Amino acid sequence: MRQSNELKKENKIDENFILKHSHKLLEEAEIKKTPVDLVVLASLRDIRRILEKDIKEAGILVPLSTGGAEIYLRKQDNRNRKRFTCCHEIVHTFFPDYQLKPQQRVDREVGEYQKDNWREYLCDFGASELLMPSFLFQPQLPKMRPTINSLIDLSNKFESSIEATAIKIVRQNPQKTAVVIWEEKYKPMEKVFEYLSPLPGFEKYKPQKKLRVKFGYGFENIGYIPKDKSLEETENIILESFVKKKKQTGLEKINFGNFNVKCEVQTLPLEYHDQIRVLSLLYINKGR
Repeated sequence: MRQSNELKKENKIDENFILKHSHKLLEEAEIKKTPVDLVVLASLRDIRRILEKDIKEAGILVPLSTGGAEIYLRKQDNRNRKRFTCCHEIVHTFFPDYQLKPQQRVDREVGEYQKDNWREYLCDFGASELLMPSFLFQPQLPKMRPTINSLIDLSNKFESSIEATAIKIVRQNPQKTAVVIWEEKYKPMEKVFEYLSPLPGFEKYKPQKKLRVKFGYGFENIGYIPKDKSLEETENIILESFVKKKKQTGLEKINFGNFNVKCEVQTLPLEYHDQIRVLSLLYINKGR
């Protein structure tokens, strides 16, 4: 975190810096239509090859001893997710320290926009702009509030991941909209109980998995969407979407711990490796 803060304060590396370099690259590549050609973008950053490999990490940027670099992408990820990861790795090359001395970058996961890791946040931010350039994306946005159908349509047009596309949509109106990804899991502190043996005479404690926030973005000036916050409501269309593995729409009141919000909810179940996640697109009515 210290390194990220120093990067932000001392070197003045911020969103404007990343936007400037992203737009310059898009202009050099003469990008004028969707989907964006990532091979061209990569080649202009001296990235020689983009390879799919059986790796645990989402992506790795590997400098070569002969000059330039290669990008490794996790083979099992879907095509659109790999495209976002590729852009994330390209943005790593924008940073001044990489220009001075290229270093390997290993990204276990991408697209989580966590500002406590400033470098990785900026790479996510830049990846979104490279994959979905604002000058092409904004004219495609629906005039009314966003819907799951419009989200899917934009994801297909830009060949971008559903999650990254949803965040790009929410960024246009982060006061009234939010995207939250839910997955079934333990609290972080409950994971240890899986590996602990019970004391003699006591049954092993078995915590219950719940739908919890994997990632949340939006509802600025209202509250913070905390990671790992459980879905407290036992009757909720988000839970119903998870159980039935179907899209759902309705009006719900959701408790995020530090704030409650009554909003329109649209859900989309997503397959992620061997589990199901639920993407929820949230929109606040005027009458809130």
